[in-house]
Amino acid sequence: LREGALSFYELLEIAPDADERTITRAFRTLSKSTHPDHNRAATANEDFQALKHVYDVLRAPTTRASYNLKLRFARAARAKFAATRAAAGSPPPP
Repeated sequence: LREGALSFYELLEIAPDADERTITRAFRTLSKSTHPDHNRAATANEDFQALKHVYDVLRAPTTRASYNLKLRFARAARAKFAATRAAAGSPPPP
């Protein structure tokens, strides 16, 4: 997860503890505006494939658990890095 990047939960606009029904509902709502059949933007296909990947990861318990672990690790690493920089008197990264 890159600095400033949205988490999969933020992309779907759902809580991290959302159930499968909520995940599916959010995916279907967003897919209506991103699916290439309904969106003529040059990036529509790429955007929909990215949304589908997010959905596939979050709807399967095993991949969701793995994603959650990576997300927690990335956030903890960022917090530790920021604390180290603050203690050294360096400004936080932009």
